Amino acid sequence: MTKEILTDEKIRQDVLGNEVKKANVNDNKTLVWIMPIAVAAILAGVYVHVLFGVAIGLLVIFPIYLYFKQNREDNDTIFEVQHDGKLIVEIDTLSHITTETVYEPHSVGYAGRRHTQYHKTVTVFVFHNGTWRVPETEKLYAWSKEMYISPKGLENTSLQGDKFYIVRRLGNAEVAYVYNTKFFTYNGKIGE
Repeated sequence: MTKEILTDEKIRQDVLGNEVKKANVNDNKTLVWIMPIAVAAILAGVYVHVLFGVAIGLLVIFPIYLYFKQNREDNDTIFEVQHDGKLIVEIDTLSHITTETVYEPHSVGYAGRRHTQYHKTVTVFVFHNGTWRVPETEKLYAWSKEMYISPKGLENTSLQGDKFYIVRRLGNAEVAYVYNTKFFTYNGKIGE
């Protein structure tokens, strides 16, 4: 099997797709707790003295402010990745693969019988210099002819001690995306 050649544009495409998915998850998480607080504050404001109504009104405004703040941060990140935000590619060694249970509201079921679950189990790749949460997607590396692979397939083909190209955004210690050096060759500068 020949190795796929990684370019900065292919890496940017993968990182951008991952950041858009994260922004959608953040929207769902925030809306789950904003709506009950807002409804409770409005109902309490109707039944309580005017002075308490003002205080409760602030309870409505604060979660909405937090929602728009998170939304703006997500949009800024997506804009930065789209418009030549600096991505740094480094080589790191896979320490182990683990799973974590995280709070992330999501709908499950089928038409007519959908309901919301609040926790899910996610796969996390742990490197010596960071961790990467495998995105919830059908296939990774959609641009690739050879390595168009599912998240479970990536987990099955990755072994402890494998070397990976890890991608970070400049000024952010979080791992944005990973590529196993068994399957990919990067044609740019490492560490810059």
